[in-house]
Amino acid sequence: MSEQQKLLITEINGLPDELIKQIRKYVEELKTNSVINNAPKELIAKNEDELINMLDEGYENMENAISLNNAVAEITNIYYKKGE
Repeated sequence: MSEQQKLLITEINGLPDELIKQIRKYVEELKTNSVINNAPKELIAKNEDELINMLDEGYENMENAISLNNAVAEITNIYYKKGE
């Protein structure tokens, strides 16, 4: 850690608790904004209706997906049928 970073941490630790909480909240907001700004556009809902549609589509995809155990069983059956 550089001397400048150490000084910054010392200064932050000397601040009142309420101000530190606000700084942490702001840092979390920056992280969230960074994730949102770098996420593929098709993954970001622009409004509540779009979010509901995206969640519904995801749920439908989950219903149509087969479990890993079922997939392994199907592959095993196909493999052994070829060997007959």
